[in-house]
Parts: sequence; structure tokens; C-alpha cells
Amino acid sequence: ELVGDAAEDAQFLANPHGIRVETVLPDQPVRIMGDRHRLRQLMLNLVDNAVKYNQSGGFVRISLSKTREEACLEIVNPGNGIPEAMAGRVFERFFRVDSSHSQTVEGSGLGLNIAQWIVQCHGGDLSLLTGADGLTRATVRLPKKLPAAAMNAQPSGEGAGLAGLAAGA
Repeated sequence: ELVGDAAEDAQFLANPHGIRVETVLPDQPVRIMGDRHRLRQLMLNLVDNAVKYNQSGGFVRISLSKTREEACLEIVNPGNGIPEAMAGRVFERFFRVDSSHSQTVEGSGLGLNIAQWIVQCHGGDLSLLTGADGLTRATVRLPKKLPAAAMNAQPSGEGAGLAGLAAGA
């Protein structure tokens, strides 16, 4: 359900640029414990970046999978990518990979920092890398059950609970 909402948001953002949005979802629901409002914010930040730093006529692929212990969300897009030398800095507050984009791409440089914080509050891991194939992959791994330390770090109790990530969840 959250991934489907994120795909709709991505398509809305992508339409003016001729970018198509694809989803690859499992047949079975994927549920995790977490703050659904923050998880939605996480996904919106990631799909927004995938559209903003894409190429005209490109694509955004949103994939969801699960193991026994965790859910894995991957958002893939072509574009300029992240130089290897800057990969370690993308989660810093106000950091922009290419300062020349600052004039043409809207944003404050806080989206990935916030995304990382949300993932950490849920006891997960976020990586953002550009491969040799020229595709940038944002990969989020979240445990299905919140570790005790993560429960205490939850951003807000308001939306906390069982979050369905995929359709049918």
C-alpha cells in the first residue's frame, strides 16, 4: 500500500519529464512494524530524488522484496549518477552532489539526510550507489520487527504500528 502510493507520487512527478515509473512487487503482502507517516516520507524523498536526477525519457523502478527477517525496497534510475568520491557524503545535511544542479534542481539538500534518519529510526540500512551500468540504486533494508532500541527512537508515536508496504498488505 505504501509502495503503491509512492509509485503514484513518482508518476505524478515524472509525467512532465516523460519518465516512466515501474513497480516490481511480490505476490504476498510485506508488512513491517513502523511509523507509516515517516515511511511514506522516506519513500517520497527517494522517488523525488530518482525523478529529479533522472534523464528525460528515463525510468524509475520501484522494487520490493522480503526475506524472513526484513523488507528490501530498491529504487533505481538512470541519470548522471553519484561519483564514487562523493558517495560517502550524500547523506550529509545540505550536501548536493553537483553544485551546478543547484540552479536547475529544486531542493535543500536535506532529503537524503532525512531519509537516512527515518531508516535508522526503524533499525534499518539505506545505501545509495551508482553502478557500472550507470544506474543509481537507493536500497532500503528494514527489519520486519523493530528492535527495542529502534522503538525508543521512533520519530512519532502517532503513526507507529504495522505498516503495509505492498499492495494487499
